[in-house]
Amino acid sequence: MAKILRYVLLFLFILVLIVGAFLVYTEKSIPNFKSTEIIFSGTTDAVLSKDTISILSWNVGYCGLGSDMDFFYDGGTRMRTSKSQTLKNIEGVKDALSKNGDADFILLQEVDRESKRSYGINQELEFSKKLPAYSFFFASNYVVELVPMPLSNPLGKINSGILTMSSVTPKLAVRHSYPDKHPWPTGLFMPKRCFLETRIATPSGRDLVLVNTHNSAYDDGNLRKMEMEMLRSFALSEYKKGNWVIVGGDWNQNPPGYVQKNADKDALKNFTPRAISGSFFPVGWSWIWDKKVSSNRFLNRPYEEGVTMTTTIDLFLASPNVEGLSVDVIADGFRYSDHQPLRVKFVLK
Repeated sequence: MAKILRYVLLFLFILVLIVGAFLVYTEKSIPNFKSTEIIFSGTTDAVLSKDTISILSWNVGYCGLGSDMDFFYDGGTRMRTSKSQTLKNIEGVKDALSKNGDADFILLQEVDRESKRSYGINQELEFSKKLPAYSFFFASNYVVELVPMPLSNPLGKINSGILTMSSVTPKLAVRHSYPDKHPWPTGLFMPKRCFLETRIATPSGRDLVLVNTHNSAYDDGNLRKMEMEMLRSFALSEYKKGNWVIVGGDWNQNPPGYVQKNADKDALKNFTPRAISGSFFPVGWSWIWDKKVSSNRFLNRPYEEGVTMTTTIDLFLASPNVEGLSVDVIADGFRYSDHQPLRVKFVLK
């Protein structure tokens, strides 16, 4: 009996060593993101010479969350779709982006560079081949060597981020880290959220400050609150300087006053978006979203029109000197992603 106990203790000791070494390696392999990091500093005299612009925002779901998918972390059973379907999704996203190649700016979220879930394909490179007229600016927000859950089929390596595409070479592109308050060691395997500022010069001397954001989803609301406070402070500061400010992306929150129509209790067990307070920004700031067509669908089951729960968490925020002229979700049946593209036309007043 004593011999068996020694073997059990030895096994547990070795197991603790292995787990400890894995956690230490994971922590050291995560990039040391600074609070602000300049990704690009322009050297040209390029300016935005028009006052009416169009912007497309789309969470492409790493081209792995098309209509065929459910997802383990959202109440489904699967971890990733097939490689052939991933390739089809990539081609579908590329074609959709190409059809919107007249947009002045494109804001993408969940773009993989090298991840197990998307078969190691560099999606930023794939998109740049299709749309060579744009300048590309990438900000990492999820870099982990190995996400070990679920143990039966780990999510594995992730290298992903947000991508801004600009038809005008900007003055500056800057990654701003959101607060990261996940407890250790859970935080080792969670995204390091950020927003990407792209600053474009204009003939007036004022700047168009364009922000690409992807806010937290799986938290009790505290992280999203801190992120929103940071974003508000940045946006108000830039507007006070006289600049035009437009923020777009996947907020993982409903717009102010949003009324959810097709609620599904099973879907909401894993992710419950909350509406942004209508008083969070001062009077004059405007929230812009498509009030007729949902932008996001839940992943507790494969997509089935009229059955799968949908919502709106993709939207724009504009400063008082920016007016939204039109807004449309480009409905594609969630064929290539769990989000549908959102396109808005603005005028800089």
